Amino acid sequence: PVAHAAAGGPFVPSAGTTVLQSQDNPTGLFEVIQNADGTVSTSPVGAVSGFAYNALAYNPADGYLYAMRNEPNQKRHLLRIGQENTVTDLGEVAFGFALGTDEWVAGAFDSAGNYYISRNNTVGAINNVYVVDVTALSVQTLPLTAGVTIVPDWVFKDGFLWGIGDQTNTLYRVNATSGQVESWSGAAQGLPAGRYGAAWAYDN
Repeated sequence: PVAHAAAGGPFVPSAGTTVLQSQDNPTGLFEVIQNADGTVSTSPVGAVSGFAYNALAYNPADGYLYAMRNEPNQKRHLLRIGQENTVTDLGEVAFGFALGTDEWVAGAFDSAGNYYISRNNTVGAINNVYVVDVTALSVQTLPLTAGVTIVPDWVFKDGFLWGIGDQTNTLYRVNATSGQVESWSGAAQGLPAGRYGAAWAYDN
């Protein structure tokens, strides 16, 4: 379970694995609880925020969650989220291009604190992942070697971003350094079809 500390402070998970996810607009934060029968349930963490955010990810470098705002004209803004869903707007990330109407949906951190994010491209495949420096508010573009369908969430593991295409049941693995894309049939891996809106890796 979440180790409760002062509101706004970093998350310090207690023994075991803590899974947090964001939902709704305005956005609330929820702990995902695995039940004894294998199903999951959720429990609110703090109050609903005054923001619409997504691409939520945990930064192991400082213990905070980060996300991108999704309200119109606010999509350049990076948010830091602490205990009890206390949200701080850190300002605009220096994207050098127009963001349009697409929303941020997927995010993940590597162990060095680099924040990888992508959007719900409404006109075709995703061709880039963006790597944000959450301290400098700068960004680098990671071009992908092949377009991927919308990925509702990424998880970082062993130097790769892993995700499942929205409603396509395609499993993607993206090299987080080179942008090399590999893909497999999710059905062949035993994954049921559907929308995988939250992804995480267990410690084991």
